Order: sequence, then C-alpha cells, then structure tokens
Amino acid sequence: MKSCRGFTLWECLVALIVVSGFTLIVQLALSTIQRQTFFQRDEDRLNWYRFKSTLTGDNLALQFVSQDKQLVLYSPITMKKYQLIYNSEEQLLKLTGEKNGYLPLLYQVSTCQIKVQDSYLSIKVGIHNCEYQMKYYLLKAGEIYEK
Repeated sequence: MKSCRGFTLWECLVALIVVSGFTLIVQLALSTIQRQTFFQRDEDRLNWYRFKSTLTGDNLALQFVSQDKQLVLYSPITMKKYQLIYNSEEQLLKLTGEKNGYLPLLYQVSTCQIKVQDSYLSIKVGIHNCEYQMKYYLLKAGEIYEK
C-alpha cells in the first residue's frame, strides 16, 4: 500500500496565516480606495456649488451680452464684461475679465457644454466621471437689475 503524505499542522497554520494576511491587505486597500473616491466626489460637489454661487450670486449679478465662441457676460455691479471660458488642455473652467486676469472656477473638467437659449444659461460639465448641470435665467445686458 502506498503511503500518501499530507500537510502537517504547522504547514496548514502557515498557509492560513498567509491567506488571512493577504485577505486583510486586499480588504484594507479596497476600503481606502472607496473612502478616497467618496471624499473626491464630496469635494467635487462642493466645488460645483461654489461655482454655481459665483455665477449666480448678487456680488456680480451677471447679465447676458453675447455668445460666439465664448460666452460674454456683463456685471452691472462691477461695470465690467467677463468671459466664461473652458480650456480643455488645462481642464479648467474660468471667468476672465476684459483686460487681464482670470478667476478659475472649476478644475479637472473633462467635458463642458455651455449654451444660452431663450435667456437661460445652461451649463453641463463632467468631473471625475460625474456629470453636473445647471440652468439659470440671465437678464440681457441693459435690463434693469434690482438688488
């Protein structure tokens, strides 16, 4: 009769410890990735709300002027014209002044769609595989603005 040699108790314990250690490492890595993804989406959502409040806030009270290649807006508060520009190379959505300088509004924007139709400004952006959109009524430049 042939003798079959099995695993010893010591070999089984070592294998159990190795498998348990590997499982714990994988679980830790997955929970870290999940937590990081949650915080990234939360940060993106806060940046989106900050972007919306900048565009729709009373401190600028932006009004529609024109839209050719870029959206041109006017602020009766500052009495200046601004352009809302999406730079796909830098993945940046920014508000620029007439002469110089710009205010970065959103970073890491993968897609951006800006259009004005029937006095409604419609913006749709993609950030980290999530889509955000807003629709906002704009007065035309020269219309009365009351605070």
